[in-house]
Formats: sequence, C-alpha cells, structure tokens
Amino acid sequence: MQYGAGPISALFFGAWKGLTESTTFLYTKDNETNRISYPDIESINVSSGILWNELAVTANSQTLHLKGLTKKKARLLRDELTSKATKAVITHALHHDGPLITLANWLSDFYSLKKYISRSDLTERMAKLDDVDAIVEHPFFDTKYFPDTVQANIATLSRIKEPAGEYITQVNDRFVQAEIQKFSSLFNRLEDFPLSSEQMRAVVVNEDRTLLIAAAGSGKTATIVAKAIYLIAAGYAAPQQILLLAYNKDAQLELQERLVSLQGITPEYNEAPKVRTFHGFGYEVLTNYATQSPSISKFATSSGKQQGRLFAELIKNLYQKDTDFKRLWREFLLVDKFPTPNLFEIQTQRDYHNHLQELGAKRRKLPEGFQLMIPTLDGKEVRSFEEARLANWLAINGVNYEYEREYR
Repeated sequence: MQYGAGPISALFFGAWKGLTESTTFLYTKDNETNRISYPDIESINVSSGILWNELAVTANSQTLHLKGLTKKKARLLRDELTSKATKAVITHALHHDGPLITLANWLSDFYSLKKYISRSDLTERMAKLDDVDAIVEHPFFDTKYFPDTVQANIATLSRIKEPAGEYITQVNDRFVQAEIQKFSSLFNRLEDFPLSSEQMRAVVVNEDRTLLIAAAGSGKTATIVAKAIYLIAAGYAAPQQILLLAYNKDAQLELQERLVSLQGITPEYNEAPKVRTFHGFGYEVLTNYATQSPSISKFATSSGKQQGRLFAELIKNLYQKDTDFKRLWREFLLVDKFPTPNLFEIQTQRDYHNHLQELGAKRRKLPEGFQLMIPTLDGKEVRSFEEARLANWLAINGVNYEYEREYR
C-alpha cells in the first residue's frame, strides 16, 4: 500500500512517498530512496498535531519522521508496519534453522549437563544465544503466536538469565547433593573421620573461584586434598592439570605426603598432582622461561621452624624498641594465652579435660561437684577459655568484676 503527505501538508513538510512492500518499507523524499527491512524496525509511534499526525519509525537506532499524515492514514500505516514487522520476526523465528531451534537444542544440551555450572561456564554458554536474544527481546516478538513448547523454552531461558541467579543456584544445589551421595564412599575413606557436610560441599562445588573460610585445625587441608582427588576421580581434571600452592615448605610437604599416600584409593587416582609453595612455583616458572635465573630468599622456602625463629627475633627487637608494640604484645599474650583446642583432636570429654590440665587448669570441688577451673591473672578461677580471656582483659585494663555472683 502507498502512503505520503497530502498536497497541502506537503507545502509545510515536503512531499514524500512510502510503499509497504513484502519484505521492506520503501521511503522516497527529495529523489532519495531508503529501504527499511521489517525485522529492523524497533518502534513505531504516532503523535497528533493540530492538523496532521506524524509517524516516527525507528530502525537500526535511527528514526524516520513521516509528517503530514491524516489521523486515519497515520494509524493505518502504523498498524500495517506493525503487522509486517511482527510477521517478519515470527517467520524468522520459526525457520527450520532459526533461533527457536537453536534455543531448543541449547536447552536440551543444558538439561543433559552432569556438572556444576560455574559462572564462566554459564557466560560461555549464553554467548551462543545471541541470535536467540535478538529475536526474543525484539519489540515485535510475542510468545502468543508460538506453541506451548516454545513458550516454555522462552520462560526457562528467562529464568536462567535472572540477575539473582536463583534458577542456576537450584540446578547446582541439586547437582551438589547428588554428587555428594555419589562420592560419599570416597569422602568417608580419605581421612580418619568422614568429611563433614560443609567439607563435602566445598569439595564438590566447582566454581571459578571459591573462598573457604574455616578456623585453624578445622580441616582445610583435608578439604583441599579431597578436592584434588575428587576432580581427578570425577574426570574433571587430570593430575597434570592441577596445581596446589602452599604458603610454606611444611604445608607443602604435608599436602604432598597426603596426596601420595592416597594414590590408588580410586582406580582413577593413580598419580598425585603437583604441590608447590608460592615462592617455589614462581621460581620454577622464572627458571624455566625467563632469560635470567632469579635469586630467592632462603627464608621463602624454609621450614616453619626456621621461619618461627626469625619471627621470634623480629618480635624481640620490636618489644625492646617500640613501647606501643610492647603494650599490645603483652596484652595479646595475657588475654589469649590459652590456645583454642583443636576440635578434630578432642573427641571425648576426657580428651577435653586432659587438654585443660595441660594448660594449667586445677580440679576444684564445687557445690555441683568436681570441676576443672582455669586460673586468671587476678587470682580468680573460671570455667572456660572464653571466660579466661574476658577476665584477663578486664584485669589488665583495671576493670573490677565479680564472677558468678549469686542472685538474691
């Protein structure tokens, strides 16, 4: 159908002609002709004037202003362009090798995944859906024109793309639970005691970066060892693809010994992965690939005992020269003089009592029976390490307090 400014409106806005063809809108003005493909149309808006209407057609981020139309013609052209743009988008979407087929195949592959979906993995997979996004997010795309299966696929894609990531979190949580159950026998045989549920989750979660926060002696090393063996046993990595880094030589040797001792615990785990200190690995890389071999401090790769002697000397010097450090160091030693017990070494009440006695606790007869009591700096006795810390801090700061005063 042909459109254009009327003879009177053309005096104000200039003469132009528009023709709706099968695949494009043909626009001619001042002997210049432009073609707009219907799928490229992004928006169509009608604005009313005193005498005439204007139709603004935006395509490829550029807006064409069709002025001098009657109200009826403006709406008629808007409706025809909208219909043709919608039809063009739907036709492209339903093509035998179009984006909706791409989406169906993509989701089929996604559903068949038997792995933890990391952030980078999802980003890489989503990059394959650029054509799908272009269609689904097109302003003239409407799911009502498609069968239920297509609508369901588009709804699933929307959930996968949610900023909060709830759908992917649910998918990963189901995988983690299934994987923990699948490898529970392995996790129960790696250490003297089975891994905890939190440790097993840390092992199975295979995100790009994982921060494991845990107290001293709570099993971080056991978790790292289990992680390496799991990756190999599950087929996610070969031993040559894994590098474990430790802060000092003692930690490196401990990791290495445990990994070597567990070789053969599964048929797949027959070679231990590489373990290095941070400094040692850096030195190894520079030695192999740099033009000049670097020098490295002996302290960097020394044992924990050697490092401890150096730190003791540094503390001694600061203690003698820095009054603020001297005050803070004394406070630290007095308040935190009792180390936190290793929960994995203390398995019974007797183990705990023996630990208390090693740190100076005395057996006292109390109204409720015999109890091990811990001495404080000001001569009082308390029942726990936590109470001792509080009492010592109050004492060195001159705060008077009463311990377990009877209520009346």
